[in-house]
Amino acid sequence: MKKSVYFAHPFDTWKTELEQKIADILRERGYDVVNPLDKENCLNEKYGVFGYYEQPSLPFAHDIVKYDFEMLTACDEYFGWLPKGITIVGTVVEMIWACRQGKPVTVLSYKPNPFLLVYSDKFFASLEDFIKNHPSWIRNNPKDPDAAYYFGIKERKSTFVTPILGEGKK
Repeated sequence: MKKSVYFAHPFDTWKTELEQKIADILRERGYDVVNPLDKENCLNEKYGVFGYYEQPSLPFAHDIVKYDFEMLTACDEYFGWLPKGITIVGTVVEMIWACRQGKPVTVLSYKPNPFLLVYSDKFFASLEDFIKNHPSWIRNNPKDPDAAYYFGIKERKSTFVTPILGEGKK
């Protein structure tokens, strides 16, 4: 059975050639790719929003977050693409959500920000490294037993579930 991966990325990269290339690589690696932006169209139609949501209404914003977290919860893994120079707030929040649920987290980003390294299990610093499947850092890498301690964490534990899905703090 194929594993599903939640492919988080900024709205600005949706339906681009590069987005398709990354999704194709994930499929080649055996994943069913879940792209939340493809699935959000039903919400855009419901609220009459076509294009990027600069100033979403609170009900629209709530539905997007709820819908995305439900999709992410149903997936086996998280893959976040954080390209340079683009707003990535939702992508990072989704990464933390996946991490807190104990899902494997892979990040492709031009910059190894400490938060990205701490919350990821596998980090790619360039598209070329991702294409070659050559991560810059892997948690619990058998070739580098100290990798898990770079930022003082060995395992991530789930301590919080968002109230947006009605579950509150554990």
